[in-house]
Amino acid sequence: MPVDLPDFSAFLPEHAARLSDLIRGPEWQAALADESNIARLRESVIAAPDMPDPAGVLVGALKQVNEADVRARIAGGDRDVDALAWRLGEWPDEWTNEPPVLSFVGVYLTLDCNARPKCVYCNQLPVDGCLPMEEWGRLVSELIQGDGQKPYFSYTGGEPLTCGDALYGPEGLIRQAATAGAPSNINTNAFDLTLEVALKIVHAGAARLHVSLDTPDPEVMDELAGGTGRFDLITRGLYNLQVARELLGVNHPVVHINCVLTTRSIFEYPKLVGFLLDRKRVATPGVEGPPRADPHFRDLGIHLIPVGGPQNADIRPTADDYERFFTRTWEAASDVWETYQDARGTEDEARVDYDNYAFFANPYKRVEYRGELRDYCEAVAESTQSTLALGKRCLVAPTQAFFLPDGCQHWCGGHGVSRPEPMGHRSTGSAQGSIASSLSSLRQYPNEFCTGCPVATLFINQGAENALNETVKGWIEEADSPPATPEPPPT
Repeated sequence: MPVDLPDFSAFLPEHAARLSDLIRGPEWQAALADESNIARLRESVIAAPDMPDPAGVLVGALKQVNEADVRARIAGGDRDVDALAWRLGEWPDEWTNEPPVLSFVGVYLTLDCNARPKCVYCNQLPVDGCLPMEEWGRLVSELIQGDGQKPYFSYTGGEPLTCGDALYGPEGLIRQAATAGAPSNINTNAFDLTLEVALKIVHAGAARLHVSLDTPDPEVMDELAGGTGRFDLITRGLYNLQVARELLGVNHPVVHINCVLTTRSIFEYPKLVGFLLDRKRVATPGVEGPPRADPHFRDLGIHLIPVGGPQNADIRPTADDYERFFTRTWEAASDVWETYQDARGTEDEARVDYDNYAFFANPYKRVEYRGELRDYCEAVAESTQSTLALGKRCLVAPTQAFFLPDGCQHWCGGHGVSRPEPMGHRSTGSAQGSIASSLSSLRQYPNEFCTGCPVATLFINQGAENALNETVKGWIEEADSPPATPEPPPT
C-alpha cells in the first residue's frame, strides 16, 4: 500500500506548495518507496519529553536545604524580605544529602565541523583531544536514572550532526534520553540535515533544534557561512525536517533560529522574520485554546545573538547600530508580525503583540539591565553587555553542567567559552559529584570569566531571584495570618 502523503494544509499555501514539491522529488520518493520502513518509523516514533522549568528546579533544590532555617527565622520575628531571600538562595559549601537535580546539561560533542571554510565569525577555541561518543552515552545514562526530574540535554559543536547515528540513531543519545523522559536539543548549521537524517531526528524524539540562519539573503548568508550554496543547504534542511514531522505525524522537534547580529545582517532582521513566518505552521491541527497552547506557536522563532570575539571587530555593529536596531528595526519586525496575523485571519481576542511572541528573541528585553537602552547598546558594541545584568551571585550554576569535547566540566556554557579552571572532568567522577565537591568555589562568581554570561542563564538567574523573594513573602504572609477559626459543631 502506498504511503499516505501529508497535505501540508497547516502551512500557508505558498510554503505548502514548496513542501509538496519537495516530497514529490526524487530523494523523498526514493525514501517513501520503502513503505515498511515509513510504517515502522510511524509506529515507533518517540514523543519528545516536556522541557524542565530551570528556575523551578533550582528554587526547589534551595528550599530543600534552606527552607527550615528561613521559616525558623520568620517564626522568630524576622521580616527582612531581602535578607531572608538571600539566605534562602545560599548554596551550601558542602552537599551532604543527595546532590542537586540538574535542569540543563550542555555538551560540545566535537569541534569538527562540515563548514570548510568555516563561518566568518566562528570563535571556537581548541581543546586537546575528544572523548568517544560512548562516554557521552555513559553521561546520559548517569543523569537519567531515577524517577525524578530529568535534565534538558543540549548538544553543540563544531557540528554535532557529524556524529551521525551515535547522536540521532536508534541507539543514539537523543533516543536514549527521550525514552527516559529527558528532552534534547541539537545546535546545527543544518548542512547535513538530509531527509534520512531528518527522519531519524524526528523518530528519536528530539525536542528542539537550533538552526543557524542570519539573513534570508542567499548571497549574504553564503558569505557569512563561509561558502557558496550554504543558504540552500540550510533551507533545504529546514524543509526536510518539516516534511519529516508531517510524515510521521508529530509536532517535534520545535525549531528555533540562531541569528548572529553582524553589520552584514542586523538591519535585515524584519525580512528574516517575514521569511520564517511565511514558512511556519499556521496552526497545529487538533490543538485548541490560546495561541500559546499550540506547540508550533513559536516554531521558527528567532534567538538574536550579538556577534562576539575580538577577531570579529570588523563586523561588530556599533552602539548607534544597536540603538537603531532595538528601536526602528524592531518596530519594523513588529509590523511584519502584525501583517502575518492579518494574513492568518487572527481574531482580535487571539492576537499577540510582537514583544510577547518574540520575548526570547530580544536579548535586551528578555532580562533586566542596569542603565538605559543607550548604556546597553554601548556595552553590547564592546561585548560586555552581560555585566549590566549580572547579579551579586550565581544561583543557577549548581543545576547545570557543561562539558567540552575533551571531558572538562564547567559550571555553564559561558565558562565553556571564557575557560576558567574546570570544576571537574568526566574521568574524575560523576557530573553531580563534581558539582557537589566544588560548591565552595561558587562564591567567587560572578567574576571576570562571567562577562559573556548567556542571556538564557541571566534570565533563569533573575527569575530565580524573583521566585525566592515571592516564596519568602508567601511564608511571611502565612506566618502572619490568624489561625483559621474552627467551624462550630452542628447542633
